[in-house]
Amino acid sequence: HQAALAHLERAAKGVSRGSSNPTLFWAQAYNNLGGTLHAASRYPEALVEYDRSIRLVPDLVMSYVNKGETLRVMGRWAEALACS
Repeated sequence: HQAALAHLERAAKGVSRGSSNPTLFWAQAYNNLGGTLHAASRYPEALVEYDRSIRLVPDLVMSYVNKGETLRVMGRWAEALACS
């Protein structure tokens, strides 16, 4: 997971090239970074990335699903339910 996380963090600092929708590109990148952080049990950091994704594209459903799962794993049940 550490290698994937390092690549995603570097990508998040760069500029998207060739994307027809840069806002969606970054929302998906932040969502993916959140997933990598979740897999590494870095739950608070994952939540930050899911929120970044949601701020960019509020209707990106997977960001809410992933955020809800991270909150569930953290035992934050009421917040997790609010993501559904």
